[in-house]
Amino acid sequence: TFTAQVDAVGSFAASASIVAGGGFPVTGRDLKFKGGLNVQLSGANNPPGSATALTDTDVETLLVVISADTIENVDLDSITFTASGSADDSDSGTPPGDFLNVRLFEDVGGTPGVLDGTDAQVGVATVFGADNGTATFTTAGAEIIASGGSRTYLLVLDVAAATQGASFRHSIAANGDYAGTTVTTALAAFTSGAAVTGNVFTTGAPTGLF
Repeated sequence: TFTAQVDAVGSFAASASIVAGGGFPVTGRDLKFKGGLNVQLSGANNPPGSATALTDTDVETLLVVISADTIENVDLDSITFTASGSADDSDSGTPPGDFLNVRLFEDVGGTPGVLDGTDAQVGVATVFGADNGTATFTTAGAEIIASGGSRTYLLVLDVAAATQGASFRHSIAANGDYAGTTVTTALAAFTSGAAVTGNVFTTGAPTGLF
C-alpha cells in the first residue's frame, strides 16, 4: 500500500500500477494534484522609486500580480510584506517610527500602480511590527483567484514624521510569505515566484517645501 501527493505547477494526468515480485499487480491510490500560485512584480506599472515628503499620505510602494495556475481556483489566505532600508519602519518607540497606516488594495482602478477611487481595500490597515519587520494582511475567503487568472495588489502607506534622507523599500521576501488554499481539493496551494522587491524610496523635504 502506498499514497502520494505531488505539488504541480502545471496540470497533467497520470496512472500507474506496480507489478510485485510474485507477478500480481498492486495498484496505488489516485494521485491528487493541487493548484498553485505565482507572484511577480507588475512590470512597468510598479511604483518607481522617488522622494516622499517627511509627512505624506497614500504613498504607493509595491505592485504585485498573484496568479493561479490552470488546475483549480485558489483562495488567497494571506500576504506578508517585509520592510528594509535605513528608515525606522516600526510604529513603536520614542519617537515613533516613520510609517503608519499600511494598507493593501486590489488595483482595479483606471491607473495601474496608483491608488484611485475604485481600488478595493483588502483586509485592514496595519503597521510594520519592527524596524525592517513585516506587515501581514489576512485575506482568506475574500480573494478567490480563478483558475488561470490573476489579481493585482498595491501596497500603500503613510509617512509620519520621517527622518530626512531615510530609505525604504518593500518586498514579498519568500514563497512562504504568501499562502492560499485550493478551493476544490482544500489543500495548501503551492507558491512560487518570490522574492519580489519594490524600488527604493527616500524621505525628502518637509510638507510645504517638497
